[in-house]
Amino acid sequence: MEIGSPMASLYLLGNPDHYTSHKFTLFYWKNYVREARSAWLDTENNMTDLFNAEYKDAPDKVVLQK
Repeated sequence: MEIGSPMASLYLLGNPDHYTSHKFTLFYWKNYVREARSAWLDTENNMTDLFNAEYKDAPDKVVLQK
């Protein structure tokens, strides 16, 4: 296995091979969606059947903004 000189110097000097300015946390997306849908469906009891029939096979779309 070959290793480049920048990576070798980082390894020998004990420096990390990458830097990040962000700290990420674990997020359970399915649990979030389930909870959001349950609240939505509880408030819209009359629309439950229509909602399930219309969006049953729709693909998931997510939009995140900071």
